[in-house]
Amino acid sequence: NGFILGEGATALILEDFDRAILRKARIYGEYLGSGFQLESWGITTPKIGSDYYDRAITGAIDNAGIKKSEIDLICAHGVATPNGDYYEAKAIQAVFGSTNVLVTALKPYVGHNLGGSNLIEIAILLLALEHNYIPPILNTRALDEKISLNLVLKGATKNVKTILKLCCAFAGFDAATII
Repeated sequence: NGFILGEGATALILEDFDRAILRKARIYGEYLGSGFQLESWGITTPKIGSDYYDRAITGAIDNAGIKKSEIDLICAHGVATPNGDYYEAKAIQAVFGSTNVLVTALKPYVGHNLGGSNLIEIAILLLALEHNYIPPILNTRALDEKISLNLVLKGATKNVKTILKLCCAFAGFDAATII
């Protein structure tokens, strides 16, 4: 029920896939692509009603060279503010329609780490991929009737291959990354 700050750090190593195979590296996942949009509208509130976030998501899907039906899990930015969550839900619905793609959010676990949030959450998602586990959204009780998403409210063991990580950050920065 609101914005909670967190603190943490994460480091990930990205390298060429063939080189990683050659040196027998432990591979947690593969970066497939990203999409970015900048609203340039407000510092802390997204431009409700715009399609910037939608375009970031479709840009990531196009950049990754996959079909949206190949995405098994969406990890929302999930900042727990009414405007932010509504804006994000509307973008997911605009791109995915009424599909049953699962949606989770990780800020309830680690808080909002501002500029480090996405990297920390991607590290968690890579572990989720490795263990075929979908972490639930903690502390979710009442859902807005206008939002029709398949939210993960109980943890589940499931074979997850492709994850879409979303980010709706300060200053109107909308991003989507596929791993």
